[in-house]
Amino acid sequence: MATGSNIDFTDCSNYRLSVFLAKDGFSFAVFDHEKRIYSEVFNFNLHGADSLSCAVTEIAKAHPLLSKGFLSCKIVIRSEKYTFVPAEFFSADNAADFYKLNVGKLGDDESVFFLSSDVTDIFTVFSFDKSTVDLLETLFPDADFAVDISDFIDCICEEGFKLGNAVYANVYKNIVDIVVFKNNRFVTANTFGFRTADDMVYFLLRAFNVFNMDRNTTPLFLYGNIASDYPSVKQLSAFVNYISVSDENNKRYI
Repeated sequence: MATGSNIDFTDCSNYRLSVFLAKDGFSFAVFDHEKRIYSEVFNFNLHGADSLSCAVTEIAKAHPLLSKGFLSCKIVIRSEKYTFVPAEFFSADNAADFYKLNVGKLGDDESVFFLSSDVTDIFTVFSFDKSTVDLLETLFPDADFAVDISDFIDCICEEGFKLGNAVYANVYKNIVDIVVFKNNRFVTANTFGFRTADDMVYFLLRAFNVFNMDRNTTPLFLYGNIASDYPSVKQLSAFVNYISVSDENNKRYI
């Protein structure tokens, strides 16, 4: 997909609005289905905001584009606190119990939510600020919601994963999501905080070791806030034979 500066925002009825929300940031972009181009990504730093919902409300007021009538809208919520439950074992009545058992206590103003994936047949149970989710449901009543980690896994599957074994990592500032596929099947995903390049390298190599995957033949795919000249990539190249670094994952929200 290409970036287009000539998108006409007068009539948005054939465009898709894509929104990404985290506790410290809000971003959105518009995708033109016919021309296969997307607008610039509008980013807002919410770090230190007293109220996440109030901050999002102010953004919505300042950007009338968000109130346009779009063909569709997708909202991806970033949460580092989540757990997975196979659909056959999931019950909405027990979602909070699944969360408490596998994640722990909720933070202030947090509530438990869950979203299902038709791709993996797995429910992701996660927590987020309830007032902000309620606000988004009011602002975008017809939106499709997704949780970041599950969306990442779905995109890998939908691209036709046929590599046998592979490790995927989506890198944020001081946080990395690690997804493991073995024998062409999704095995696990986890999120780790890190302070140094050594920390991130440790978590990635540990994924190889825990699941007994050969670092000479199993590829490692890195996405997000990463580049081939980063120290962590140079360190990993001493242990992993095949490493792919790309920013394409950033565009999956579009």
